[in-house]
Amino acid sequence: MFSINPQLLELAVNSAKATIF
Repeated sequence: MFSINPQLLELAVNSAKATIF
């Protein structure tokens, strides 16, 4: 497993949601 910043992960999730919706 690799560690990533929670903020970066959240940003990625938000970007994905914005793309889907």
